[in-house]
Amino acid sequence: MRVFCQGCQREHSDFNWKFKDYIDKEGRRKSGWFCRQYFKPTAFEWVPDRIKEDRVEHAHDIVQPWREGEPSREFIKLYPDRAKKTFTEKEMRGARDVWRDVKGLRDIQETR
Repeated sequence: MRVFCQGCQREHSDFNWKFKDYIDKEGRRKSGWFCRQYFKPTAFEWVPDRIKEDRVEHAHDIVQPWREGEPSREFIKLYPDRAKKTFTEKEMRGARDVWRDVKGLRDIQETR
């Protein structure tokens, strides 16, 4: 879509446009379109509260044995029999808490 950009002061194509208020050189308040060079486009995903609560409640179900090439200590604590089949002894000793950002796993991570 070709639009006149208030930031660039020229008409050009862009795939991210934002209509926002600004103050011109004379100090007057105006509105206009700005291309992505003048604002940071963000992807906003609205998640209902019930889904957030379900993620916390079922956090144990999303723990995987590996994350970014690191063995998971949380997986070893949750599934010791499966961990013996998945990891070597050396990997089990060097495992770290790699799922710290997942809410609901705090009780597993605190018991070292």
